[in-house]
Amino acid sequence: MALPICMTLTLLIIYIAFFIKKKLSFLHNSIVFMIITIISKNYITLMTMEFKLFKIAEKPSLFLVLILNRDIIIPLLIIICINLHFQITKWSKRIIVYLIIIGFMQMMDVLLKYFGVIHFINWNLLYALVVNVTYINIGLGISKLLFVISSWEGQRNDRNI
Repeated sequence: MALPICMTLTLLIIYIAFFIKKKLSFLHNSIVFMIITIISKNYITLMTMEFKLFKIAEKPSLFLVLILNRDIIIPLLIIICINLHFQITKWSKRIIVYLIIIGFMQMMDVLLKYFGVIHFINWNLLYALVVNVTYINIGLGISKLLFVISSWEGQRNDRNI
């Protein structure tokens, strides 16, 4: 039951991410996507193998759910949040988008726990909330850093002309 729900949510998120109006370029979104994917892979690996804070299920179908969550859902939610963050000018609407994305990421953690994909040993959903907030803040930081680099690159090349 976990795999069909996760695949449906993945397709829904892909659809939303594909059709929203994007303020950022394809390269900008791709860089953020790749960095968040690398960070989420390393996070899951460290927490399961090194720190043993949670245990991942051994069944292949449940492991596929974890891979979909780790490699597609989390980075695409960050991409959606970043693109909406730069489109919306009012802080109240930005906070609402931020909270909706955080809520959806928490819902995915609850589903992973409910279906037995992840078994928390020395972990709980409050720690997962902190990690999800950190994912979004890292994505926003990377995005702002890419804006600074692109503006600096343009100014440097303009001086050479």
